[in-house]
Amino acid sequence: MASASTSKYNSHSLENESIKRTSRDGVNRDLTEAVPRLPGETLITDKEVIYICPFNGPIKGRVYITNYRLYLRSLETPLFAFLNEEKFNVDGWTVYNPVEEYR
Repeated sequence: MASASTSKYNSHSLENESIKRTSRDGVNRDLTEAVPRLPGETLITDKEVIYICPFNGPIKGRVYITNYRLYLRSLETPLFAFLNEEKFNVDGWTVYNPVEEYR
């Protein structure tokens, strides 16, 4: 029954081209397969939007509209790795002497 009502929403030209996109690394993949869906939930449409977050500012992404909910996936998720190395002037093993404290 849900598929019969879905066809009137899918007449927009955006759905035909937006299901498969080329990612930044050049790999074609189905973007809708990673959208978590409940049993019986069907995808109606998806569009590129900019969400104005009150904490982080504007976030570019895709909003997926199903027959049950809205799902926003960010396209600008920063992937990063960092190395944190702290330098101390004093050797940590010589700071505390338990023998002197015991006396």
